[in-house]
This record gives sequence, C-alpha cells and structure tokens, in this order.
Amino acid sequence: MATSQKAGPIFTSSYEEEWGFIKRPPYFGHDRDETLQPLLQRLFLGDFASTDFSGPTLPAYLVSVSRDKKFYGRDWALNAMRQTLCRSPEDDFKDNKPPTWPRCFAVYGPGGMGKTQVAANFVSMHRNEFDAILWVHAENAGKIAQDYKDLAIGLGLVSAESRDSMDLDYTKDVLKSWLVNPVKEKPWEAGKNSKKASWLLVFDGVEDGEILDSFWPYNGPGSVLVTSRNPYSWSASLELKPFNVGEATQYLFHMTERQPTPEETTAATTIAQRLGGLPLALNQMGSICASQNISFTKFLMRLEQHEGSQAFFDWRMPDTVRPTSNYESNVASVWAFDNLDKGALLLINVISMLDPDAIPEKLFLSSVNEADSELVRIIKDTYIASRTGLFARSLITGNKREKKLFVHRLVQDVAKTRMQPSDIRKYFVACVELINQKWKFQELTWRHGIARWADCEELFPHIQKLKTTFHSIMPSPDTFEDYEFARLLIDSAWYQHERGKSPDAILSNNMAQSICESLKLRIYENPSLATKNPKLLERLNHSLLEIAHNRGCIALEINEPSDALKYHQQFNSAMIAETAKHDSEDMRLAISWNELGNAYMLNRDWAKGESCFLQSIVEMKKYNGFKPTTISLPLANLGLAYWLQNKTSLARSTLLEGLRDREAEFGHNDRESFITGRFLHALGNVDSSLEYHRRALMHYKSTLGNRHHRTADLFVKVAEHNINLGNYEMALALLDHSLDAFSISHTYLPERTRAGWMRHRALKGLGSDREAATELRVCFQNYVKLRQKREEEGLEIKGDASELNDEDIDDLIVFWSK
Repeated sequence: MATSQKAGPIFTSSYEEEWGFIKRPPYFGHDRDETLQPLLQRLFLGDFASTDFSGPTLPAYLVSVSRDKKFYGRDWALNAMRQTLCRSPEDDFKDNKPPTWPRCFAVYGPGGMGKTQVAANFVSMHRNEFDAILWVHAENAGKIAQDYKDLAIGLGLVSAESRDSMDLDYTKDVLKSWLVNPVKEKPWEAGKNSKKASWLLVFDGVEDGEILDSFWPYNGPGSVLVTSRNPYSWSASLELKPFNVGEATQYLFHMTERQPTPEETTAATTIAQRLGGLPLALNQMGSICASQNISFTKFLMRLEQHEGSQAFFDWRMPDTVRPTSNYESNVASVWAFDNLDKGALLLINVISMLDPDAIPEKLFLSSVNEADSELVRIIKDTYIASRTGLFARSLITGNKREKKLFVHRLVQDVAKTRMQPSDIRKYFVACVELINQKWKFQELTWRHGIARWADCEELFPHIQKLKTTFHSIMPSPDTFEDYEFARLLIDSAWYQHERGKSPDAILSNNMAQSICESLKLRIYENPSLATKNPKLLERLNHSLLEIAHNRGCIALEINEPSDALKYHQQFNSAMIAETAKHDSEDMRLAISWNELGNAYMLNRDWAKGESCFLQSIVEMKKYNGFKPTTISLPLANLGLAYWLQNKTSLARSTLLEGLRDREAEFGHNDRESFITGRFLHALGNVDSSLEYHRRALMHYKSTLGNRHHRTADLFVKVAEHNINLGNYEMALALLDHSLDAFSISHTYLPERTRAGWMRHRALKGLGSDREAATELRVCFQNYVKLRQKREEEGLEIKGDASELNDEDIDDLIVFWSK
C-alpha cells in the first residue's frame, strides 16, 4: 500500500498526465469503475500508517462463544440447519432451484432452551466446511457494530492499529462489503475470476429483527444463522422445545458422566420431570451434582426437603407472571443460587447488573486498595474461587483468551429477582466503583487525545446498561454515592462526543445534571449533611460547570448557534468569577475563552471570535505549565478568524506558527490528536493548497477515522481540487465517502448540501447533465431550507437553482468545516 508521500503526485497534475494510461470510456458510474476503485484503494483511500496491513486472513474461525464439551442431543435441529446452511451448488442443481443469497436459518424458542449452544455446536462441527465462520452478539445494534469491528480486524480487512478500526460505521461497511464479495485475495489484487471464500455468519440472541437491516449482507454468497426468542417469517426456521423426559434423563447422565442404575434412573427421571426438560436448568442441576459429587437419589431427597420449606414457596413466582421458559421460577435456579458461598453470590449479583456479554475480568482482578468499599474488597479477594464456583454451576461461562465473562440473561434476571431494593442499589454502586477504577477519566483541559478510546470502548456497554437501570434504583437520602455515577456519566458522554456521537451524549449529560442538582438541593436543605464531605459541594459545582462546557461543545458540533453561545457564556462567566475569587491559575479559564470564541464564530461574529481567541492565548500563557502546543486550539481558531476577515497574511503566519510548534513537539506526522489536522485544513483554505488539504485528510483519517465529519469535510475539499483539475471520477469517489459520513445525522445537512453541490459540478464536467440536474435540484431545496432557518439575519434567498454559486453554498458551512 502506498504511503502518503507516494500518494502526493496524484493531485498535482491534470487528468491526462496522471491517468492517461486508463482508457477513458463513457461515464457509467465511478462506483463500478473496475480500474478506478482499486487505484483509490491503493493510492489514496488506504491508511498509510499501516503499510504492513494485508487481508483477508483465511481460514478464520472468529467465534467468541465456547462450545459446551458436554453438549447433548438436538440432532434433528443440527441436521435441519446443515441441510439449509451447508448446501453445495450441486444441491441447488439437483433441486432445479436457483440459489438465493445469503442462505438463512433461524433457531428460535424461549430463554433457556439452549439456542446459543446449539449454534455453537453447529459451527464447531462444520468449521472445516467454511473459509470463515463469524459470530456476532446481536442483542442490539451497538453490540453488532462492536462485533463487526472485531471481525473486520480478525479477518484482516482493517488494521487494528489504524484509526479506521475505531470507526464502527467504517468497519461495518468494510465487513459487509467483503461478505457481499468475499474474495480470497487482497481487494486490489482481485480480478474478475477471483476465487470466492465461503462464510457462515451467526447473529446470536436477536431481539429485534429490524436492527439487522443495516448489517445484513444482501446478496452475499454465504450462510446466516440466527438465534432468537422470536420466529421470523423471512427465514427457514425451527423452534427449540424442552427435552422430553427420556432425553432430559439421558442428558443428566451424559453431563455427569455416570452410568445409569435402576435407582439412579428413577431419581434422574423424577428430577427431569420437575425441571420441565429445560436445558439451562438441567445443565445447572447436573453441574451441581457433579461438582458436589452427590447422587441423583441424594440430590432428590435434598430437593424435596428444600421444596418443603416456606421460604421456597414464598420466593416462587405466581403462575400469572411466569415467563414462557419458566426458568425464573424453576427449582434449578433456586437451588443453584441458594447453595452459593458468600463470595460467589456477591459476584453473580454484581455481574447481573452489567451487560451480559463480554464482561472484562480486569474489573475484578486488580489489587485491593484502601479506598475500596467493603463489598468491592470482598469481591476482589474472593474472585478466583468465586469464579470457579460459578463456572462449576454453569451460572457463567468465559473466554480465557480474551479474559471475558458471559452470563445468560435469565440468570441475571433470577439474581435481580432475589434482591431487595436496597440490595439492588448496593450492587449498582459496587459496579460503578469497579468501572470507575478502570475508566480512564480526563480532566477538563485541552482534551482531544485518542489514546484512551480502546479502553473506553470495552467498558462503555456496561455503562449503558447501568444507565438503563438507574431510574429503577431506590434513592439513598442519607448518602451522596450517586455522585460517582454522575462523574462517570459526564466523562463517558465526553467520550461519545469525541467519537463523533455528540447527539447520543445529551442523555448522559441530562442524567448527570439531574443527579448533581438533586444532591446540591439536598445540601442546601440540610447543610449538616455536607460536614462529612466538606468538598462535596465544590465537586458538584465543578461537575455542573463541566456539563455546561460539554453541552456548549456538543451544540457547536451539531450546529446549534444559540445553545452554543448560551452554554459557553455561562461557562466563561463562571470561570471568570471563580478565578477572581480564588486568585489562582486555572486552565479552564483559557478553555472558556476559546470555546466562547467558537460560539461567536458559529454565530458568524468573526471579530468577537478573534477577541476571545486572543484572550484565551493570553490566559494560557500565564499558566505555569505553558508550552507552545498548549495554545494549539485557540491558535488554529484564531487563524481561521483572521482568514474569514480577509486578514490573509496574518492568518497564514498564525497557522504556520501553530503547525511548526506541533511538528517540533510531536513530529511531522503526529497522531497525538486531530489538532494538527486543523492547522493543515486551515492552511489549505488560506493558500488554496491541495497539498495541505491532502495532508489534513490523511491526518484526520489516521486520528479520527474515515467516517468522522471532519474527515468528510476534507474528502469534499480534496474533491473540489480534483474537479478543478478535471479529475471528475476521482472527485465523485471522494464525495461518496463524504456523503456516507454525513448521512449519520441530520445535523450535517449543510455539509451534505455542499457535497451535493460538488457532485453536481463533477457530473456536469463528465457531461452527465441529467444526473447533474437532479443533484442541483436537491441542493437548491436544501439551500432554501437552511436559509429559511436564518431568517432573523434578513438573508436574501435566491429564487432559482440556476442562480446558485460556490459562495452561496459555502455560506451554509460552519467556520471550521469551510
């Protein structure tokens, strides 16, 4: 794959000079151009930071669920799956039926029927019949996207070290593209007659079939296996039902590796009847008998004694609320939990509060420290023994290689059903404490680094699970322990904002603000509560200020000028007052001036923006820890403010100063953050330089990924240069990449409009007048809509699409994206 240095000449010559070796056919669609696309892949769109990257890596067995070595029965189900998913072209020929792709089969049934293990056993049996077997946890879209990323990396389609690997939209599309065209060679080496890989994709635990739409490999020549509690009419399917009494009895002997005797067979049959043939319950009962080395006869005696106790009957759910699988009220779940030792019971209760898939063991393996609560200390001290006990009873499973735990949702439900409201709060707080110890918090400074993203990504699903639980947690009027959860919400929301998911961060900020304000109100109503923690009020005020700052930054990102100005004026005023009150240096004051400047710029007040950026630099230079790169952001923004006021010479010198400072500290191609790209982007604007814009694009690609809106801005800028050079096919390919990124949110309508305008110009240059006219018509409709939103500015709205020009479109764009 070419490096950025080699890629440069592509953009410094005319089409004929650079692309003359390609016979120029009539335009039929750049997305289907078999010559252009491989060139784009190799010479431009590839990540030059990972030149050793190759793929796909086959054969691939990327299955995160371990097969139960004592799996039993279900032969009829496995055979039905094989007949659909393992068909050969010869089978289709014999049946005189054209193949439909992908082949699909769904296994469905209530929880506890063993759907996941049936699927795991099937893929293990047939792993040599497919070049790639891929497993996806499919409870929700977030989990599918995360697993698609891991699969794209595992297949060698994306380098784990590249920034693209952190872009879930990009990795989703890369994997989907390969599933649709599963070539065995590298994409740029594949020809028309390339051999295709065979693949099997498992969507395990689908709760809503509609979420599969955006992940589905339409027409992909492979096989898809779905497990779900619900049947789906669009797929061949089979319902898993409980074992009959004979199967259940044989299963108990099979998993305990015992020989049947008449007495033991009678006892096992009775147990099987009592458990209703439910595989999950049978598995747990068998595990208990095996781990405790007790006979079925003796176990049955204990069971009957247990069932006779009032406590057991009090706990059982009434028939009217029992779920279909009956597991929660099944004697197996009662027995499995009642006989746990203290450490194992505490651990399963904590695990029940987390996301059930891929719980990182590092949460429990760190050393005990003085700040640990008593509950967390016990969990850490007893973790290894407790984990062993839960494994022995089949209450959890694990992946040793990845050091992850998995728990069935029904087991989580049982654990929570057995808790009192005060217990649920206790374990919720313990989960927050454990996650906070591993979460890499960022202080409110110039925080735009990307080094923590991988660690945050692993823990983020568990924070999301805690968010859904919090509203049902019983309040604690005598403690302030919810503040730690608010702190986690604030920082995880900023992480979402960093990853380009700013709208999703709003809910977390709302929840955190509600917690902090309620705690402040409690202190004001009863000041004596704060005596035990005298700095709590100060910390609450600090967090509320951070929320105001973060809300302002989100408003900037999603083009909400009035909200951006409101929140950043609030933040700036508070920081001025706080700094004067304490007479101490505080980097947040400099940050507040910079962000207020951004808010004025979003409101198109370039002069006030300039003034704020200059003040930010003044305040930052007072700071003891000052170094030139600590003013990178206000300096980049100041350069843009100068440029937009036609102070071109001042803009250039300011931006070059900032770029030199960053290169001196971080090197020519730093990957510290996206900030260097800001200077390159702005210099490209000031000097109308393709080289600066190309460098900015490659920098954003390697720090933010292909699908970030800042990267998309540079796809558009480089496309514009190519239009001016007559490289229309290249421009259209780049614009398609930008539109993919802008399509994720309505926030980017101005940017989509600009990309559409550039497509209009490129298509017109190719002589494709009909398509160009269509693009122009859509572009004009968006232009009118966006101008009308700014009616208070008294702007003229042109009456016809033919009157539009570059200046009209550029006026729609926020200052940092111009």
